[in-house]
Formats: sequence, C-alpha cells, structure tokens
Amino acid sequence: MWLPIFTAVVWLVTETAMAFGGEAQALRVIQVVNRMYAPVYFRTATDTENFIESQLLNWTSTMTVSAVGASGVIHTSAAVPVTTMTGFNVIPQFSGVNVPTSNEELLKG
Repeated sequence: MWLPIFTAVVWLVTETAMAFGGEAQALRVIQVVNRMYAPVYFRTATDTENFIESQLLNWTSTMTVSAVGASGVIHTSAAVPVTTMTGFNVIPQFSGVNVPTSNEELLKG
C-alpha cells in the first residue's frame, strides 16, 4: 500500500531536481555570455542569443531567448518549458509551465 505513494514522491523529487538543475545550467550559460558581451566577442544581441541557443542545444526547439544591450547594461533572459528539462514528464502540473532565467550585467570594455 505504501509503494505507490513512495513512487509518486520519488517521481516528484526527481522531476523537481531536474528542473532546478536545468535552470542552474541555463543561468550559468547566460552569466558567461553576459560577461563575454563586448565588441571583442559578440557584436550584437542576436549574436548573443545565437550563442546561448548553441550552448543549450537540447532545449533549442522550445526555448525563447532575448538579449538587450542598452545604456551600458546587457539584460539576457531565457524561458524553457519544464517538460523539456525533465526527462519523464510524469507530473501533469508541470506541463505548460516555463522556467524563466535572466541576468543583467554592466557592459565591459
């Protein structure tokens, strides 16, 4: 009788951990790209967006990326559906939910 409840808890913990791990990976890529945003590495915001998409290839088909450099600040954000980040998609409440990740940094150079 306790086995189905235990299995459901394990699924919930696993999918939640995979979603948070995916968010951490996306945040790391965005932070690195924002630090590299300078005339030496990326000349436009489109170059920045393309580089982020190339680094997160597993999510490219469902992810939305935007980068805006204005007034000496680069603001980059990405939104990835939870169902793309988790491998199992067992929990129906996660369908249709996006994980937004964003970062702002001062432009260097």
